[in-house]
Amino acid sequence: MTELTLSGTVVYGDEFEEMAGYVVLEDGKLKEIGEGQIESAVKGIIIPSFVNAHTHIGDSVAKEPDFMPLEQLVGPGGYKHKLLAETSHEALVSAISDTIADIFATGTQMFADFREGGISGVGALKDAFSQVEKRQKLRVKLFGGPAAGKNE
Repeated sequence: MTELTLSGTVVYGDEFEEMAGYVVLEDGKLKEIGEGQIESAVKGIIIPSFVNAHTHIGDSVAKEPDFMPLEQLVGPGGYKHKLLAETSHEALVSAISDTIADIFATGTQMFADFREGGISGVGALKDAFSQVEKRQKLRVKLFGGPAAGKNE
């Protein structure tokens, strides 16, 4: 059994209220929250993990495209769809893996991803997710879209 005590400013509740307090974790699960400062292993700001409810991390292959009207960028047959169609599975998996690692490193514990590319697009994300360290602490919810030109 591993116990970790965190102390400092605790941000809590639906309104993100704050208090001077502490949090005790046991085997990675919340055991206790209390008011007041106590001796602890870690001091700082204690906040809930983030959830990103709308990602398109397959777009990681084109993080900084040239400026263009939205329809040309992401519309049917647009830049993004052409680029995804031309990108190898390996390159797509690598870019997605890097983005998943960034997501986790910046405090997000769950993300919902809208996958383009049908079954192949979903497969790329699953392959990338399986390569990321600490993935057991990260959660993903997949929402797939049909492959271009198909009504799957």
